[in-house]
Amino acid sequence: MEQDRLVEAEEPKYLEEIVGPELLSIPPKLVQLIDKFDDYKIFVIEGGRGSAKSHTIARIILYLMETYVIRAMAGREVQNTLEESVYTLFVDIITKYRLAFSFNKKRIRSMNSGSTVGFKGLRERGIINVKGMEGVIVFWGDEAQSFTKPTLDTLIPTLRGTQEEDNVKFFFTLNRLHREDAVMELTKRADCLHIHIDYFENPFCPLSLVDEAEQCKNRSIRDYNHIWLGLPVKAGDEFIFDSDTLYYSNRNKPYGDLFFKQKVIGIDWAAQGSDKCVASILERGSAEHWTLAQQVNWDEPDTVLSVGRILKLINEHKPEVVIIDIGGGGYNVYCDLLAANIKGVTIMPFDGGSTKGVNSQRNINMRADGYWNLLDWFEKKWLCIGEGFNETLKQLERQKCKFRPDGRNQVREKAEYKKEHGHSPDEADSLMMAVYGIKYLAQAALAKRTSTGQGVVRKTGLRRRV
Repeated sequence: MEQDRLVEAEEPKYLEEIVGPELLSIPPKLVQLIDKFDDYKIFVIEGGRGSAKSHTIARIILYLMETYVIRAMAGREVQNTLEESVYTLFVDIITKYRLAFSFNKKRIRSMNSGSTVGFKGLRERGIINVKGMEGVIVFWGDEAQSFTKPTLDTLIPTLRGTQEEDNVKFFFTLNRLHREDAVMELTKRADCLHIHIDYFENPFCPLSLVDEAEQCKNRSIRDYNHIWLGLPVKAGDEFIFDSDTLYYSNRNKPYGDLFFKQKVIGIDWAAQGSDKCVASILERGSAEHWTLAQQVNWDEPDTVLSVGRILKLINEHKPEVVIIDIGGGGYNVYCDLLAANIKGVTIMPFDGGSTKGVNSQRNINMRADGYWNLLDWFEKKWLCIGEGFNETLKQLERQKCKFRPDGRNQVREKAEYKKEHGHSPDEADSLMMAVYGIKYLAQAALAKRTSTGQGVVRKTGLRRRV
């Protein structure tokens, strides 16, 4: 590297043959980041999961910190806590190779050279903030698909390095969301090196990730292309459900033996005054099929009145499971239903933002877990939705996901849906909860009733608010 660009550190405390080559064990395709370090100002590395993008940049920065006296910064568009940064990745690599670095809540420091790397969210309270970045000579933008054009337009001119020469280096790593991601405009510059890398180009990719990629490919080529190949999502890819799959349920009919009858009620609680409370009643039509028998809605989110309505529905339909959204006043309704000690009924709370019992490798929270479970049911043709519930299917057809760089599923917030369509997806959420209750509790409730000869009420450790 050019000597006038970085200041040499004193003799490291480690042997070069131990620290250097082993620390820089990176995919061959990314070695050009080192070979062409002096030829470019900006490096954009994009691709899917398992391609070692982040690991490579972290290793290069640590090596620079050991070899030169530099100040580095790792930033994201929005970063609320240190845990949301690449701090842990740096610590893991340092620990693995037993490098002499110290840590605190703001930065990591090389004990050999004095070099530091800090961590920063560039957008705070909606305002672009690059304060405290004076003297930064290496900047790493992680999850750069989230960077906005105003942020990049502010960041790059702000970091100028020494007065004599613009010697700052920018690294951006990302899994592209859209073709028009702002950071991709940088790849048109003559001083930018752009590299796309996939997991199969990374010889260090664990076999467990390779297996996971193949499973994803078999499950959904759409998800595979984005999560593992790093391809931008198409306009239609943001929708969770396929229209043909949804509307097949209109003509789907139960077939096969019905060994026993079961019903489940899913209740979406009105989060805001203009929203509706909706109860979806699903009944078993065969060993595999469930039919949406009825959807009941009411406008008054009064807890006392709602408990009365729900008790009336329970008395009329005799469900095995009642699953209720515990957001807002729904929690008090849930507690009142538990206190009623209804024989033969399992009362299940649904907390959309919770991660309890969720496959965290696939879904970000219980709401995402519920919607992708519902997608699985539609694709397996287990649901029979009659013509009278087209509004529910329309809500599902409009339901969008949010793409995340870690590949996990996330459903867009109700507020975003409501802003676009003028109402909340109450019927869709209610159906989703009912199916969630079938998968996770109905069979267990039936097994308990069969073995004991009487009903059971499932209670949790939650306590009612005062």
